[in-house]
Amino acid sequence: MVNEYDKLQGLQPEAADWHAKVNLCELEFSSFVKNSSSAEFGTSKASINRTGKTTAAKGVHNNYNEHKEFHEREVEAHICCSFTQMIGMSKLDGM
Repeated sequence: MVNEYDKLQGLQPEAADWHAKVNLCELEFSSFVKNSSSAEFGTSKASINRTGKTTAAKGVHNNYNEHKEFHEREVEAHICCSFTQMIGMSKLDGM
């Protein structure tokens, strides 16, 4: 049976929550997305260029949704890569 806690009833998100998330994204962007690293394999800027998410490279403040989407995909890619290394998988089509 689902209770109020499971449904998150009474949860009141505030504008401050959104601003905190944007500030975190801006901190991440300023730390990891450097134009000078666009040619270096494995950098966030190179991934933005390689995946065609160039709108995300314009910054968080004016392109929050694009940056958020890129960042989520980048985190997923790092998780998948870490998992494949953990299980010893050296090729995409199997072990």
